[in-house]
Amino acid sequence: MPRASNLPPTWPGGPPVRGLAKEELPEVVAAYAAAARRVREAGFDLVEIHGGMAYLLMQFLSPRTNRRDDEYGGPLENRARFCLEVLRAVKQAVGADFPVGYRFLADEWLPDGFKLEEALVFARMLAAEGVAYLSVMGGCYDSMALPEVAERSARPAYMVDLAAAVKRAVPEVPVIAAGRLATPEIAGRVLAEEKADLVGLARVILADGDWVRKARRGEPVVTCDPACHVCEKRVSRALPAICPRWPRERQRKWRELVRRAK
Repeated sequence: MPRASNLPPTWPGGPPVRGLAKEELPEVVAAYAAAARRVREAGFDLVEIHGGMAYLLMQFLSPRTNRRDDEYGGPLENRARFCLEVLRAVKQAVGADFPVGYRFLADEWLPDGFKLEEALVFARMLAAEGVAYLSVMGGCYDSMALPEVAERSARPAYMVDLAAAVKRAVPEVPVIAAGRLATPEIAGRVLAEEKADLVGLARVILADGDWVRKARRGEPVVTCDPACHVCEKRVSRALPAICPRWPRERQRKWRELVRRAK
């Protein structure tokens, strides 16, 4: 499993991990660009580069996972180099009139991980490259299991302070806030207080596909249960997501549809 650096397996008994050789990096950058080009050709309106969680770009950016001793390791400007090369290649592949956003991890919430202080500097680097927006998040796969992070992630709007800090650092770039914005009231407050320019909704929309229409009409929405991880567990097993908040008949029909598609 190629990664940013030579590190132990991600989990006990997991596949062996090896650091990408410098000579391999242009091919990886080209693969990002080719994928983005396919996104445009498929008819989408924009493309977002995923620089969060513990995926490859974050592995290069974080001092926790980047142990390289070449020009891609060490100080932040080196650790950010690969990320910026990917952004430039993607922007060139899709053209100047096609927005390229970035899923932006502002703090890994780990003692030896990527911190907000460096994230704000990196945000300015992305802004200088003309990124269309920053979709801000906190935490990663390795921190989500920590009790204090699990407790934090169950609270409403638990990532918003990170988004607000990024927005202050790069006011010229639209910033998206996410993380337990369960109700229109919570989401509206984030925007009214100018902590972000937009809100991102994922499990919220899965729980209630009419969330936006109900918000416009001032109707109650079906909220995602912070203690429920059914959708997440199913996706991790390569199964289609199902929400227990759906009516039972909808769940039954969805399971049947998935069964027939196999």
